Amino acid sequence: MKNIEELKIGTLRSEIYKEFGKPDSYFDLNTNLINVIYKKSDAEYYKLYFRLTNKLWKLTKVINDEEYIIFMDIRID
Repeated sequence: MKNIEELKIGTLRSEIYKEFGKPDSYFDLNTNLINVIYKKSDAEYYKLYFRLTNKLWKLTKVINDEEYIIFMDIRID
């Protein structure tokens, strides 16, 4: 795959780590969820949001501090 934008809702965090390696950093750790960042450059990076089940539910791309949603699962668990 090697293109983060091709990921799908529900992809397991372990599968993403296997494909793309460890993330560059983490954010929102106070929510007990592990959300990660993969950087393309200092001005461009991806934010991946996981549910408690370790499944991907939201993917955004940040370019020059503007955040764009690539996909987001809006279903209620």
